[in-house]
Amino acid sequence: MAGIVGSHDWGATPLGPLDQWPVAVQSALASWLDSPQAMFLAWGPDLSFMFNDAYLPFLGQRGVKALGEPFAQVWDDIWTDIEPIVEKALAGEGSRFENMPLTMMRNGYPEATWWTFTYMPFRDEKGQVLGMFCTTTETTEAVLTTQRLHRERVQQQRMLQQMPGFVSLLSGPDHVYEYVNDAYRKIAGPRDYVGRTVAEVLPDMVGQGFVGLLDRAYVTGEPFVAHAMPIRFSENDPEHFIDFLYHPLHDDDGAVSGIFVGGYDVTARVNVERAMAEVNGTLEQRVEERTAELMRAQDALRQAQKLEAVGQLTGGVAHDFNNLLTVIGSSVELLRRQNLPEERRQKYIDAIGDTVRRASKLTSQLLAFARRQPLSPEIFDVSRQVDAIADLIRPLTGVRVAIDLSGPNVPCYAEADVNQFETALVNMAVNARDAMNGEGRLSIDVRAVDGVPAARGQPARTGAYVAIAVRDTGCGIAADKLDAIFEPFFTTKEVGRAPASA
Repeated sequence: MAGIVGSHDWGATPLGPLDQWPVAVQSALASWLDSPQAMFLAWGPDLSFMFNDAYLPFLGQRGVKALGEPFAQVWDDIWTDIEPIVEKALAGEGSRFENMPLTMMRNGYPEATWWTFTYMPFRDEKGQVLGMFCTTTETTEAVLTTQRLHRERVQQQRMLQQMPGFVSLLSGPDHVYEYVNDAYRKIAGPRDYVGRTVAEVLPDMVGQGFVGLLDRAYVTGEPFVAHAMPIRFSENDPEHFIDFLYHPLHDDDGAVSGIFVGGYDVTARVNVERAMAEVNGTLEQRVEERTAELMRAQDALRQAQKLEAVGQLTGGVAHDFNNLLTVIGSSVELLRRQNLPEERRQKYIDAIGDTVRRASKLTSQLLAFARRQPLSPEIFDVSRQVDAIADLIRPLTGVRVAIDLSGPNVPCYAEADVNQFETALVNMAVNARDAMNGEGRLSIDVRAVDGVPAARGQPARTGAYVAIAVRDTGCGIAADKLDAIFEPFFTTKEVGRAPASA
């Protein structure tokens, strides 16, 4: 701007040539045109406007074209606001303003701006007022930032006020209250909080260690969380239990500047838990005793079901054993014949051995089926086990019930208690026989599936499972009875016919 001012044709202006300007004006321009502080001078009959480089950005689109123009013309958009201040300066009285709002058109549109400035009378060496001198700083960004922070703070406090838990904001190493919400005042009492330290407002908390916890959070920068912490806010205050958080707050440089305190009064919950603990002291013992009784009853029921199934099997198995013994006896009698050819002798011996193996297998299955033991899950081939249990089912159902077995060509493994699995199949076979009045078709199908459907309040599950489908040609179960079929003592059989529980 010093160069522009020096090269400007001032002779064509009311001010006249530069070298004829008053010494005060020439000296002022020489001293502040290159100053980093934004300044301008308006002097002469039309208050001709001249400014330094630091002021140039404030002019917007006007730019250097404003040099030498009448001050009222340069700032015609705000002249109504500043004219009284200008008149006051020309009358010999200075003024100072901080963050004065002015709506300018410097960039072609209305723009809200704020300024901190001084308007001072500019005098010559004789003390005569030649014009007006100004030093100024645009504070628009700072004001807008302050307004934004204020809005955010108001919004934050409004949000904290609406929180269901108690909240306070503490600043500095002495933990000075900056804010408390109504929930905090409700639990700690109506006191004068803001501007005072925690130790001043709640001296009883010092001895309980809470101020020490605040000190540690402030020094270390690490949050502190507590659950159901006992506390007394004053000597006569009843004991409270609180869940609370001390969370350090950091400034722009990352240093701890305060602490956020938040939490909930859980006194009612703690009192209920204590009462429940007293009740549970005796309740647990009663539950354990009752559980033991139920387990004994369930164990007895399972064993009774096994014995019932064994009883059902006895008649059919006895017939099979009689047939096996007949084969053995007949073969022994034939072996006693004299001059029996070796080929026939070997045939009878093989028949005896095969029959003994079948009898042994049948005996082993009965013993395994009837033995008393706790649940013992193991991995087994389901198809193979179904084939084995079919040998027990056939004599049980009788010759008029055809049994069809189907399954995959590859092993189909599952993990379960084999005895319980066999008991379930035998009981279903008994129910099927009775439902068919001893004559019909019983089908058992084994297949691999990729999930279990939802049933009886249990959600569906995906994974590798084995499905066993048991079908018969009997009368079936009424639709309104289906929800009860898994109850332990439910049966659709008439009085006098024993149910077989699956």
